[in-house]
Amino acid sequence: MLPRVFDQAKALKSLDGKLLAVLTADLGTQGGWFAAQAKLAQLSRNSVHRTTHDATQPPCSKISGSRRPPVELSPTLFEPSDQLGVEASDSAVDLGQFQTGAPGSREARSYASPNVPEMRLYDLRVTVERIEGRSVCGLEVGDYFEVTESCRIRIPEGRHFCMYALQSVLPFLAAKQRRLPESDWLEQDSHVMCPDPEERVVMRIERIGERTLRSEDLT
Repeated sequence: MLPRVFDQAKALKSLDGKLLAVLTADLGTQGGWFAAQAKLAQLSRNSVHRTTHDATQPPCSKISGSRRPPVELSPTLFEPSDQLGVEASDSAVDLGQFQTGAPGSREARSYASPNVPEMRLYDLRVTVERIEGRSVCGLEVGDYFEVTESCRIRIPEGRHFCMYALQSVLPFLAAKQRRLPESDWLEQDSHVMCPDPEERVVMRIERIGERTLRSEDLT
């Protein structure tokens, strides 16, 4: 059954002004799934694309043997006059009624663009490498904090990090989270010093991992 469905899907080039709602799961998807779903939403000039957060899409291998594959997370076509009780017309139908969550929630957010951009960001660790003066704030060599998942600052349990040392390194973190040209000085340099001349705490910024994030989840 599935090969025939896929052949039919590939043959479909346009839905013109028919109402089209595409519902996409955000977990357990294969590479290129979000781009394919976004392209599907472009089949109609009267479409809406929603993402259900913390939901999964069963792989085709698990539904191929079923007589009735799950449809709750499948791209869904609506004929306004037949299924929705909406009178078809040349004007666009209000698509706000097809929200998958409360207004303003993440579930109800639609894409301003049919594309779902992804980005690669580094997780960082900022470590006290040396103290050239005296440690007034209580930091010790080896103390560190990490920045993960774009914006989450993590400090080991039972430890602390000086607020002023932190603010001196903050302006550089967004740049170090991204891959920069080798000739860029921010790519080459990795040391920052706290602003207190009595302490002169030298910190080292290092990349400890890389992850793929979706811009829509961050802003």
